[in-house]
Amino acid sequence: MKVIISHTQCASPSTPVLSYPTQTMKKAEGGYFVVRAVDPGRSCEDDTDEQKNVIYLANITGSNNYQLNYEANYSNTTITYDYYGEVAVKVGEIPDMEYGKYRWSATAINTGHENANSTSDSIEFCVCDSPTPIELNGPETDVNTSNEIVFRWSKIYKYGHRCDCDPTIVTEVVLIIERTDTDELVASKLMGALAESWDVSSELANYRYRNVTFRWYVTISNGYENVSSEVRTFTLSNNTCALQQCESGSCKIDNYGFVYCACSEGYYGERCELGNGKEKNVGLIVGSVLGSFFGAVIIIGIIVFFVLRKRKSEQRKRVLLKGPTGDLRFSTVKTSSQDVALSAAETESLRQRLNDDATNGGFALSMAIIGSTSSIENTCKALLYAHHHDHNDVAFVKALIGKEVLSSVQADVIFRANTAATLSFKHLSKMVGLNYLFTTLGSVLRDVIQKDADDAAVEERMKKDKNLSELMVMQDTCEVDPSMLADSCGQDDMLSINAIQLTLLVQRFVKQILQSAKNIPTEIREVMIEISNTVGLMYPDAVQCALSAFLFLRFYNCGIAVPESYGLLEETPNERVRRTLVLATKILTTMSSGARFGDKEEFMIQFNDIIDKNQKDLVAFYSSVCSEEAINRSDHSEEFVDTPPKVYANSMSVISTCEKKVSSGESA
Repeated sequence: MKVIISHTQCASPSTPVLSYPTQTMKKAEGGYFVVRAVDPGRSCEDDTDEQKNVIYLANITGSNNYQLNYEANYSNTTITYDYYGEVAVKVGEIPDMEYGKYRWSATAINTGHENANSTSDSIEFCVCDSPTPIELNGPETDVNTSNEIVFRWSKIYKYGHRCDCDPTIVTEVVLIIERTDTDELVASKLMGALAESWDVSSELANYRYRNVTFRWYVTISNGYENVSSEVRTFTLSNNTCALQQCESGSCKIDNYGFVYCACSEGYYGERCELGNGKEKNVGLIVGSVLGSFFGAVIIIGIIVFFVLRKRKSEQRKRVLLKGPTGDLRFSTVKTSSQDVALSAAETESLRQRLNDDATNGGFALSMAIIGSTSSIENTCKALLYAHHHDHNDVAFVKALIGKEVLSSVQADVIFRANTAATLSFKHLSKMVGLNYLFTTLGSVLRDVIQKDADDAAVEERMKKDKNLSELMVMQDTCEVDPSMLADSCGQDDMLSINAIQLTLLVQRFVKQILQSAKNIPTEIREVMIEISNTVGLMYPDAVQCALSAFLFLRFYNCGIAVPESYGLLEETPNERVRRTLVLATKILTTMSSGARFGDKEEFMIQFNDIIDKNQKDLVAFYSSVCSEEAINRSDHSEEFVDTPPKVYANSMSVISTCEKKVSSGESA
């Protein structure tokens, strides 16, 4: 006899997939906790409508014992679609939650009480908000104005909250001015939290043509997201002399609305601030040095030069300065095919390991990463930018310096080569010191370029004027290497004049630098103090040389030799100007290290006088820079600018690849 037993096969629902929120949830936008509809499985009660009877539960947890639960059924009022077009269920409306990190999961229960949950696949999300756009007050858009203008905006605004939930507080308000015809950045300024206006008269003083139209707007950032205000435009319809401030001359406006200084005799420069009879002094020096026919010819040339300069003063090409922007602070971090982009979770995990390395590990992991690669500079940049994101960049550079000093075997070669410490400092100083460099060196560089532009105009005029075509004009060059000049019977005379010009230029650079000690950014001063203390313990006589290797060789001299890369000049200097700047840095490097020129370059020995003359002041300068008492009173650290997202992502990708090599025991 057969016994037949009928039964219903049971099955649990499929695992719920969390659709929203995933990584972020903006309070201002609101929304629902959304779960993708599950396969209901089959209840043991043989329910005929399994899908509609599935219960969806959402569990949300946060800090301070925050707990929230929602429950919903699959129905016409809860059905929705997720980002991928899949059918989903709105489990509960997101309440007014505090900013911060939360975690949520979901459970699906069918009528047979079979359940499946996403606990192993819970999601952490950040409750955040975008900054609110800043309201502009004045001037109104499309106004005609002079270059004496003040921008105003409402200081009632909200930064929201970072959507990466980074506890680092970074808030910025930046006003930006651009030309509408060329998209050129004219000026930008990081404003204080309480600022509500900016007088941009001095910035617009460099734009003195009428009918030039600009746009201006204000951006607000919470360190994660930037939001811009409305964009307003204005046109410079008239100009004034109030901003020109001619020192030794008078301000004039030509038929095209161009404002310029008509310099008194013997003066030149953007504001007639240079001269004061120097051309006469140079003539006397040259005459006493040469005492020959060639000296007389060159003196005549100098006179013609200044006559033509004065004649051209009303039509001269003006060299304008534009300060550095945040774009130049960070260099590109190169990635290879081995460097894989990290997910948000992987990035956060690596970031925590780097933070632990900085706070507890003495940067041992970072140093091991550097040792695992042959691309030292790229890896150092990646580590520096990653540590900068968490304000550990200065400590990272100081750790590298300490390691290299302890591992050194002789003082005379310390920090001469491009090591991890020197390369990292080079990029750190660029991150924090661009505005300082611009303020310190910008005016001198502008005058070098302006003088070269004036010379070019004079030469062009001489070609066209038959009365002047046979006269000789002193070229604006500072070449002092005989092998670099064409052989002629007047070569020695020209070399003597060039040496005088180069000496005057170097002395201007030295003066600007020595007077700026109190303005050096705090981050750079901290590194200099570390060098002084660390090197001083092992090699007391090598401290000045070590300071020079960082501060001059890899900061000041970089700004002078390649000013376009540091935002000090808009255009790349021509070959003649570049050579002059390189010669100036050669003297500055030797001077700053306390050395002197010898037989290796005999043509440079003549500059030992200027080196000796400035040594006492240089020692005092280093002492001031390395004063811990002064750094405690210093407020010259620039506003923090976080590592740009793309640069940070590339940096973490490069570091991750190197870290895997370290873990596997690979080396460069």
